[in-house]
Amino acid sequence: MRARFAWLIWLLLAACFLAVVGGFAGAVKSVGDSLAVFRLHFAGATVVLALALLAIAPRHRHLAALVLAATLVLAAPTALSYRSPASAAPPHMLTIYQKNLNYRSADLDRIADDILAVGADVVTLQEVSERNHTLLERLLPNYPHQAYCPFASVGGTAVLSRLPVDGTAPVCARVGGITALRVAGPGGPVWAVSLHLRWPWPQAQAYQARRLRPVIEGLDAPVILGGDLNMVPWGASVAGIARAARAEVVGPTATTFRLFGGLAPLPIDHVLLPEGWSGAKELRPELGSDHLGVVVRARAP
Repeated sequence: MRARFAWLIWLLLAACFLAVVGGFAGAVKSVGDSLAVFRLHFAGATVVLALALLAIAPRHRHLAALVLAATLVLAAPTALSYRSPASAAPPHMLTIYQKNLNYRSADLDRIADDILAVGADVVTLQEVSERNHTLLERLLPNYPHQAYCPFASVGGTAVLSRLPVDGTAPVCARVGGITALRVAGPGGPVWAVSLHLRWPWPQAQAYQARRLRPVIEGLDAPVILGGDLNMVPWGASVAGIARAARAEVVGPTATTFRLFGGLAPLPIDHVLLPEGWSGAKELRPELGSDHLGVVVRARAP
């Protein structure tokens, strides 16, 4: 009976460990990014199962210990990203407020008040729907420069700016999920981009991200990007977007969405700054949405 139990643990251990390893293959197969989303969850299960084997099946201890060590090595950088301190940016030059509104939410007063309280220069929004589109009108006196692009049934993307624009037309993309507005930054023009990626495999995130990369690469000024990317910062889709934008995700890693009623906390909402910029990051409350807000106070080099 004990031997059968040990083999069951081995099967579960193998499945979880393969899921951890498979999460590094997102650049090759889109299913890899889906596994990467739950890298720490699979790694945690692998560690528990390996320790159980060490306890009940001593004759397998060498292999179990090897799997345990490999899992810790593979998952350590991801786990440590949650603790990496954000780079300080005093005095900041630009404040970005990133928020997925939740297309079903009509609780707009608190979100509007929070944006104004933060004093954001640029606001990037996703799931701007017919139900919550009036938020843009409420903020118009403070953010007179606005751009909106339709996307999926959950709503479109928008960029709001108190900074002046230079007359360059906003950018939408046929594949959807992106709005870009060129504004006058403190050191010259910058593109403020709002991005909403679909969920990873089996949905079409990899295809969408691949189609959007040339659009982002074609922006002719530094890119500040805020978005619900539906992907963890170590995922291949995020890495590809960052390369296209010549930008980096602002850390530390932090949970912004709670999947399955909070059983799977995920860091999927991000702000990216141009390479060489520094940024201090903080989270804002849900305020009627199902996503936390992300605020970054940034400084150019």
